[in-house]
Amino acid sequence: MEIGIMIRRISRYSASYIHRARELSRIRRGGVTLLASYPKCGRTWYRFILASYLSSLRQHSQIDLTSMFGLVPNYDLDPVRGIPAFHRRERDARLPLIAATHLMPQQLAADGCPVLFMVRNPHDVVVSSYFHLKHHKQDYAGEIEDFVRDSRHGLPGFVRYLNNWGLAMHWRPHQVVAYERLSAAPVEETIATLRFLDLPVARELVERAVDAASFEKLRRMEQAQGVPGRAYDRSNADASRMRRGKVGGFADYLDAGTIAWIDGYCAERLNPDARRLLAGEPLHQASPRSIQAAKGDSAALQRDVAGSGRSRLRQLAAEALVSVGLVAALAAPGILLIEFWEWRTGGEWPGWSVEDGLSLFGIDRGERAENSAQRLTDVLLALPLTFALFVTGVLAFLSGVRLGDWIPVRFRALPDAENQS
Repeated sequence: MEIGIMIRRISRYSASYIHRARELSRIRRGGVTLLASYPKCGRTWYRFILASYLSSLRQHSQIDLTSMFGLVPNYDLDPVRGIPAFHRRERDARLPLIAATHLMPQQLAADGCPVLFMVRNPHDVVVSSYFHLKHHKQDYAGEIEDFVRDSRHGLPGFVRYLNNWGLAMHWRPHQVVAYERLSAAPVEETIATLRFLDLPVARELVERAVDAASFEKLRRMEQAQGVPGRAYDRSNADASRMRRGKVGGFADYLDAGTIAWIDGYCAERLNPDARRLLAGEPLHQASPRSIQAAKGDSAALQRDVAGSGRSRLRQLAAEALVSVGLVAALAAPGILLIEFWEWRTGGEWPGWSVEDGLSLFGIDRGERAENSAQRLTDVLLALPLTFALFVTGVLAFLSGVRLGDWIPVRFRALPDAENQS
C-alpha cells in the first residue's frame, strides 16, 4: 500500500512538473510581458496601478487586492493568482498578458519576452524584506543587522538577483521601473510603461489608477481583505504588505556601520549591467514595434489553462496512465539489467529469472537456459522487448499528462519566491 501511494505521488509530481513546463512554454509563445522584481521592490503597488488602468480601459468595475490578479497575474499556473485567473476573462482576450514574477531569468520558460524590471534602493529593500519575513511570514527571528548579511534572504540574495538579470537583459526588450522614480512621478512613469507596451494612453485614466493605488487606500484595503494565500496579523503594521512605502526609510532602522557595509558590498559585487539597472537605466532601447512583435496575439491564449471542465472519470484515467507509464518506464531498464547480470554471472537473481522476465511479455521458453549461448539469446530477445516496454511507458505517461488536469483544484500557497512582493 505504501509503495502504491509513493508511486502515485511521484507520478502526480512528475506530471505536474511537465504540465507546468509545457503550458508556460505555450503561454510564452502566445505572448507575455514579464513584470520582474526582487521581493519588496514595490511590485504589489505597481501591479495594482496597471490592473486599475487596464480595468478602466475596458470599463470594468473597481478592482481589489484579489481581482487584480485577473488582470496582472503571477507567472505561474495557480488558479487564483496565476495565469488561469487571467484566462477566465474571456471577453478580455485582447488585453495584454502582463505576468509578475520574482524568479531568476534562468528559471523562466520565457526567453526573449519583454520585461518590466522593477528596482529599488538596496537599503530599503533589505529593511522591508526583514519586516516581511519576521512579521508577515514569521520565517526569521534574528536582528536586522544579521538579516542584512544573511546569504539567502539579505543583501547577497538581492545582488545575485540583479547580477543574473543584468546578464539576461541584453537579449530582451525591457524597461526599468525604479521605485524612487515611480514614487516621485507615478503618472509619468506609468505612461512610459504603457508606451513601452504599445498600449493606448489615456492620462485621465492613468491619474485615476494612481489615485486608486494610493498608499493609504491600499493599506486600508489590505487591513479589510488581507492578501490572497497568506494568513497573518493584519492589525500589526509591521506585518503589512503596505508597511510604510517610504523612500529612504532605511535610515530609521540601519546604523552607520550597516549602511557602509551595504554600500561596500554593492560596490564590490554588482556587475556593471546590474549597476545600470539599479540606477534605473535600460541596457538598450526597444521600440514599441519590437514589443508588439514579441508580445504576439494574446487572443491565441484564450483556452483556459486550468482545464476546469474536465470530468472526474477523465482525470482518473489520466492518473492511471501516468502511474502505469511511470512504473513501466522505470521497470524496463531494471528488467534488462537483471537479465544481463544473469547472463554474465550464470546465476539467477534472487526471486527472479530470465524466464520470469520473458514471461512478462508472454514468452514461455518451457525450459531453463543451460548454457551461456542460450542465456545470451534470452538477453538479446529481451532487449527489444524491454525497449518497447520503456517507450510504451513513456508514451502512456505523456498521454496521461496531456489528458489530465494537473492544476490544483483548490487554492494553495505559492512557493516562497512567489509569495513575497
